[in-house]
Amino acid sequence: MKVAIDALGLRDRARTPEPAPGVFRVLAVGDSFTFGFGVAGEQAFPSLLDARDPNVEWLNGGVCGYGTDQALLFLEHRGLAWRPRLVVLTLCSNDIEENLRDEMYGRAKPRLVIDGDRVVRPSGDVPFPWLARTSMLWRSIDKNLWALRRQVPEGEEATEGRRVLRVLLREIARVCAAGGADLVVVQTIAGLDVADRRGGYHVLDLVDALQGREDLVFARDRHWNPAGHRFVADRLAAFLEARDLVPTRPR
Repeated sequence: MKVAIDALGLRDRARTPEPAPGVFRVLAVGDSFTFGFGVAGEQAFPSLLDARDPNVEWLNGGVCGYGTDQALLFLEHRGLAWRPRLVVLTLCSNDIEENLRDEMYGRAKPRLVIDGDRVVRPSGDVPFPWLARTSMLWRSIDKNLWALRRQVPEGEEATEGRRVLRVLLREIARVCAAGGADLVVVQTIAGLDVADRRGGYHVLDLVDALQGREDLVFARDRHWNPAGHRFVADRLAAFLEARDLVPTRPR
């Protein structure tokens, strides 16, 4: 699988920091499901949607291993500077765990503090030791050691993780609105209600549509295969058009 990264740090073709005149820009954010782990770049759903209309530009801002908290920081520090009119955030089940941790997959990560409905950003840099930066072997060993000590949230901690995720979604919606962008949340986490009764963002719920669809995922790791990305792209396109969230091409 070939992975190409552009000058903006995205898995994408060459992009400019600002959209061309008359172009409606959409920024897709999330983790490896948005990135397109296991498929070619042009097979990931943001690229499939990008190819449909030259006046609607999709950027793939997915980063493998990112939680909802890191998506928020990504938007604040980089993503919204590219002037998207719409942000599409894909949720996955491991987001609940990632948002509660300061380490995932053997690497340190920022952890945001949730104080009621207030999101407190971290201060200082996240540690990134020299050995982790320079040795793929060490990163592999560290990831395996992390897996041995990993504790998946259960009970009260899982309940808190779901609350944290909902607070983060409201904060992402607020940050997007301040930057001039609407927010669409693609929901794939079974048993989690992320509907925003305050009207701050839109939700495309794919839980039932993806349930039991073994033809849409790789058996080895459950990431979407090319058919899965086509399925998500089709559902997203119909959802956005029905709600007038993107310009539509003349018929």
